Amino acid sequence: MIEARPILLEEADEFLQVLCEVFELDFARARPVFFSEPFYDLKRKWALFRSGKIVSVLTTVPLRFGWGMASGIAGVGTLLQDRGQGLGKQLINAALDDGTPAFLFAKRTDVYEEVGFKVIDSVIRGPFRPESEVLDQPLDFEEVQTIYSAWSELGDNRLRRDLQRWSYWKWHLRLCDRFGSGYICREPGMIREVIPGEGNWPVSSSEEFFGLKSMAESLGLPLQSHEHDMHLMALGTDRVPEMFLTDQF
Repeated sequence: MIEARPILLEEADEFLQVLCEVFELDFARARPVFFSEPFYDLKRKWALFRSGKIVSVLTTVPLRFGWGMASGIAGVGTLLQDRGQGLGKQLINAALDDGTPAFLFAKRTDVYEEVGFKVIDSVIRGPFRPESEVLDQPLDFEEVQTIYSAWSELGDNRLRRDLQRWSYWKWHLRLCDRFGSGYICREPGMIREVIPGEGNWPVSSSEEFFGLKSMAESLGLPLQSHEHDMHLMALGTDRVPEMFLTDQF
């Protein structure tokens, strides 16, 4: 018997065990993160059961844009011995049965194309071309929140951050420097979020952008080069989201 549905509380550990096996994660280290993550919601943890055992999993993540709500699909995986039987496809169809537009990031596209997803953008990575000295001008959270919120309201395709999403953002202890009237969100050697301000870009050649190709182009990022990393795929919409990979699902 096969059943696809959100998990119950007593099934959370089994769900995580399957997730860890599929993605080669350490269960003991992953467990406290799994249960404390701000988007943790049993109603969004979907599993496909075969004879009462979980064999395939995925998580849905709420996304809000100016045009409306969508779902992000993350952590899609099937146990090795159960692959090649269309179980992941069944689970995705069940989780998206309400017709809500959906997005996902994928290295391979074939499985998701069978469900109806289409490639709409590319995720790239590449080093910056320095334009000015990198200065340490930290912004506090309230300043970042104000700048991002004003930016996001300027386009219907831009991701809106509600309180839960901002909690997720802060949960990762992000550090941001001032960039004119904008900011740069810095991680070790990587920049996944930046709202440009006035003047030259305060970046170094040791810093790498990781994000949507369309965002790199629209923001005018001074990249020396870039290479493809993965695809952004969509179902039920042709809109290309304007979002940063700090919100990756």
